[in-house]
Order: sequence, then structure tokens, then C-alpha cells
Amino acid sequence: HAMRGEYRAAALNLTNATDSPMQARLHFEGLPGSPAPGYVAVAEVPWTDTAEGQPVAAALPEVQSQADGWPIAVLPGMVRQVWMTVHATDVEPGTHSGTAVVTCEGQEPLRIPVELHVYPVTFPKETTLLLGGWSYTNGGGAYGVTDRNREAFLAHLQDRFVNAPWATGSVMLKFEVVGDGVKLDTAEFDEWIARWPKAKKYMVFLSLADNSGSGRDFHGTKLGTPQFERLVKAWMSAWVEHLRTKGIGPDRLGLLIHDEPNEGVDVEPLVVWARAIRAAEPDVLIWLDPIYRQPAKAPPALFETSDVLCPNRPMWLAGGKAFAEFYLDQQRQGRTLHFYSCSGPARLLDPYSYYRLQAWHCWQIGAKGSFFWAYGDNGGASSWNEYLAKGGAYTPLFIDEATVTPGKQMEAVRESVEDYETLVILRAAVDRAKAAGRNDAAVATAESLLKTAADGVLEDPATGWLRWETPKDRTKADAVRVRVLQSLSALDAGAK
Repeated sequence: HAMRGEYRAAALNLTNATDSPMQARLHFEGLPGSPAPGYVAVAEVPWTDTAEGQPVAAALPEVQSQADGWPIAVLPGMVRQVWMTVHATDVEPGTHSGTAVVTCEGQEPLRIPVELHVYPVTFPKETTLLLGGWSYTNGGGAYGVTDRNREAFLAHLQDRFVNAPWATGSVMLKFEVVGDGVKLDTAEFDEWIARWPKAKKYMVFLSLADNSGSGRDFHGTKLGTPQFERLVKAWMSAWVEHLRTKGIGPDRLGLLIHDEPNEGVDVEPLVVWARAIRAAEPDVLIWLDPIYRQPAKAPPALFETSDVLCPNRPMWLAGGKAFAEFYLDQQRQGRTLHFYSCSGPARLLDPYSYYRLQAWHCWQIGAKGSFFWAYGDNGGASSWNEYLAKGGAYTPLFIDEATVTPGKQMEAVRESVEDYETLVILRAAVDRAKAAGRNDAAVATAESLLKTAADGVLEDPATGWLRWETPKDRTKADAVRVRVLQSLSALDAGAK
């Protein structure tokens, strides 16, 4: 079930019960473009091991199609999963029935019924939900990002709707003090934003005001002094002026001054920095990711000086009603909410409950952004050999020094953005219908669905179990999404 231009996946498992490798071939019959439709990408899923010794079927290396289908190798005594991603941009709306056929020499063909439902709605090229993952593609890159894999890494993330990229503070902290002003070195910043021409927000981790004393002065000016205030104003105003020359408004720049403030952190320097930046350029976003287990006991100024609060979603799930209500009250006071998750190792996290459902949770509470640590963090080792990863691997895709390969966790992130956008599209369709004076059953059904969709997906307590090996019902998001697509179709039919 998909809109035109949407990415959606299905899978089948092939088991080889012999003691020899088998070479199978997949093709389609009856679907538009058969036997090898160009809108279907096929991956041959290999098993890879983890540093914990728990093998997973997460990597999705693509198989090159041939005129008569896709070759699939099935190893002896093993299950080979075949992962099919459909991106039906030019397929006519409607239900297309066909067959997936798997052939292998000496075996009877396997014939699996397939139905492709294409809805009369085109998925937008730009999505609404902010999506990022501390990608750090500025300069020479960070973590697993190298000069050799960066272009593929950028293309991979942008194809999966990442629109709020992160850079390290070096993009903004290179400048000279000249009289009462500053002379910026914009080269690294400009190179970075050129790599992300369609970004909705540009996020920078300044890494200031930490416990070691960093950020407690600024180019020779002491934190909180009039000299400090004047220099911060000159610096921020110079950046805002430069951004405007690039057609970027100050509200598209988000600054993380200090990462994950908590009970053990003196946050006064962070607050002083935030106040100085806001006094200089109030439209620049102060973005905060606090990890207080009891946020109500944190210094109030920490939240009062922030524009965006991004609580940790696993902490929210574990924190109970008081934790959630604190942030919802902050939202009522005018602050924007985002979610981020930074658990690991990524390969053992559930693509469904950890990655895909974060966007549904965003919709449920009215959050506008979804972030994950960290798209490029492979623990300093190839994703194909995670035994060597230091501190665990957090990347939801597979990267090494030269290559980038899709992974199920990152594909779930892409589907999560599409889920969220489907609800955005439905809400816009309802608004149009009501503006046209409609008050029929299709409108009523759609309005009800907008209110209950996320609750229906998230109500099962098992969706809070974030490890992949934990059994849970992973069908609810798709079942509700199909209802949303059907509701969109009904609204469209009613408009005609």
C-alpha cells in the first residue's frame, strides 16, 4: 500500500534445506513492468554478527536486476531473506495483482500472490517532520564519515528525508575580532550547507559551557561580562547577516550549546550563553536535549532560555506521567518539542518500535522533529565487522571507509517520516474539505482518524520494548496507515 512516489517494503524468506548452495531467481508476473519492474529494488539480506555475538539480518545490499529478474543466492542450511522496496512513481493508481515467482534449477517454481495498491495521492518531494542524526558531514567528517564515503553517505541520508543536518561547532567558531566587530571564516560553513541545499534547518553543536570550563570565556572575554555580551552579539549578528546572503533566515539555524545537561551539570554557563545569543539574535533557535530524570527539579532558566526542547524518547517512555506532563506543559508555554534517541548498539534495536514509532510518537504529542544518535557513528570500525567497534556502533545503516549500504533500521526511519507525512496530508485534505463546506461522512471519519491514529499504534505497552529480539505486534502502524490512505481516497472521491 503506497502513494505514488512513496517508498514501501515487503519481504519473503527462502530456506535452503540442502547441503549445497542454491542459485534462485526472482521475477514478477502480472504487475506493471514485469518481469523486473524498474520501481522495485531487491536486496539479498545477509546475516552479520554483532559485538554481542547476536547475529542479525539487517543489511540490505541491492541485487542488480537483469532482464528476466534478480539472481538470489541461498546458502545451505540457511534462510535468505529477499527484501523488496517499491517506489512506484509512474504506476497508475489502483490495485495491481500479480505473482512473485522464484525459480531454481531442479525445483518446482514458488509462486507467491502479490497485490500492489497505489493510491491517487502523490507523495511530496519535501517532507514536514524535521529529521536528523548528528551526521557531521562538515570538514573532513566525523566518526565513520570519510572523504571516500561522504558523497554516498550524503545521498543516502537525503534520499531518506534527512532535512535537519548537524555540523560540529568548527563551522561557526572560526573568526577574528576586528575592532568592535568580527571577521568570520565562513569557508567550512559554506561548504557544509552546500552539501545540504534542501535542508529545512541547519543544526550546529557548539559544545560550549561544559563542566571542564570550555565556553566560560570567549576569545578573551569572561563569561557574563559586558565585553562577553558585546562579542557574542557581534559574532551572532555577523552569522545572521551571512546566512541572509545565502537566502537562509535566522530561524533555520539551531544551536546546541551544551549536550545533554543533567543533574550533575552546572548549567549556569549554558544559560548565560543562551541569554546572550537570544539577546543578540532572538530568531536563532536555542535547541536543548536535557536528560534530567525529574525535569521538574531542573533549574527553570534552562528551559526558559530554550526555543526547542528535545527530550530523550526512551526516558520519556520510562519516566511515566510526571515526566511527560512536564514537557507537555513546556509545549503549552510555547516551546517546540522534538524527540531524540541515542540507545545502542543500533543493530540490536528494533526497526519498528525504536526507529519507526518515534515519528508516530511525535505526531501523538505534537512534536516537530525526530533525531537519532548517530547516522555516522560506526564505533570506529566497518559495519561489516562490528567486533572492532569501540563503545558500540550506533549507525542505523552499514558504512565502512568507502561504501554505504542500506540497513533495516534506517529504512524504518524513512518509513517513519512517510507515516508522519501521510497524517499531514490527511489533515490538509480535511482542512480543504471543510473550507469547501463539506461535512459528510468521509470528513467525519478522517477527523476521527487524525485524533486516534497514533493512539491506536502506540497503545500496546510492548511498543515501549525497544530491543529487536523482544516479541511484539509490528503490524499496527501499517494497518492504521492503510486506513489513513483509504480515508484520503474517500475524501478525494467525495470532492469529485
